[in-house]
Amino acid sequence: MAFSDTAIIAAIGAHLRAKTPPTGQTLKVVYDYPPESLGALPAIVIFPGSDAQRFNGGGRIITLNVSAILYLPAVEFARQYQTIATWRTWMRDTLIDAVLLNSTDGVAQASVTGTAVDSTDYGDATMITVTATMEIVGAESISPSA
Repeated sequence: MAFSDTAIIAAIGAHLRAKTPPTGQTLKVVYDYPPESLGALPAIVIFPGSDAQRFNGGGRIITLNVSAILYLPAVEFARQYQTIATWRTWMRDTLIDAVLLNSTDGVAQASVTGTAVDSTDYGDATMITVTATMEIVGAESISPSA
């Protein structure tokens, strides 16, 4: 089937919305695409990234990179280390139970390939972020013609 960026991003968003947050934590909202401002925190925003494709005979392999960024309120950072570590573990494991993104067409493997903790501004507010870098690989048949 076709490898559709919009279907894959929607599947990632749906999976994150359905996933139980860490014990004692609440995930308020998941945005499939970056909004103008974040209405509530914690929130996850999905950012589509680069892609690459390779061809082999009658097929191609597509690799799509996506970042899922969790935004947390920037309160005293030292008090948040445990919360940040808890969310980072959760973000790292978000696709372990959905490597095919719940059977989304064209997806052969969806994996979190790394995480990072940082701080950034969104709108005009400073927030702490936990980023999960995701790699989605798909294989599809093509009919090359001369």
